[in-house]
Amino acid sequence: MIRIKLAAMSALLITAPALAAPPALTDLVPIPLQPGVNAIPALSPDGRAGIIVLGSRSNGNAHGYDLALVLISDGHGPASDIIHIDMNPAVPNDEGSDSVTNEPHTGEDVVRAFRFARGRVDGKPATLLLVATRDLGQSIPAPSLVTWDAYSLEHTADAIGTTPDHFTPILHDRSTSPYCNADMALARRFRLPLPALYEGSMTLSGCIGG
Repeated sequence: MIRIKLAAMSALLITAPALAAPPALTDLVPIPLQPGVNAIPALSPDGRAGIIVLGSRSNGNAHGYDLALVLISDGHGPASDIIHIDMNPAVPNDEGSDSVTNEPHTGEDVVRAFRFARGRVDGKPATLLLVATRDLGQSIPAPSLVTWDAYSLEHTADAIGTTPDHFTPILHDRSTSPYCNADMALARRFRLPLPALYEGSMTLSGCIGG
């Protein structure tokens, strides 16, 4: 009986598909954005122009945020088609969205940060949305682990349940050490320069004193 069970387990191990390796993201260069409407030539890898609208929502306290809406041309007219951000199955309760937001809090202890970038995914040109989200522990300023997510802009002419052009999740990763600022975590993970208006500590963790 034991031999039969061992044989069955061996068969399962042999036939089970190997876990897919995470994609290699290389040559990443941020897409610079200013508040308002940003015209982006050749936003898509196939050369179509796009627009990223960056707005701010002020709450009168430390819980305002920035919101980005991405539009793209269908190849025959102006950039007016919304690019949807697809549901990320690795993120609990995620349903996807037509926009992306950050959570700067005071600026010194950013909870969630995003950047758009150009680069390569496994050697192929790509337009990316990169997101870093800190866990919330006892308090927002306290050091916490970070989740990183990367989305690649894809075109699917016969897409169902999403827009023809959509950001699809390609990477979900967790930090092994804590951070106090999601902007710092995003910059370090994807080897990007810090935002020009970065307000956190310049330590590797973004935490004051270490």
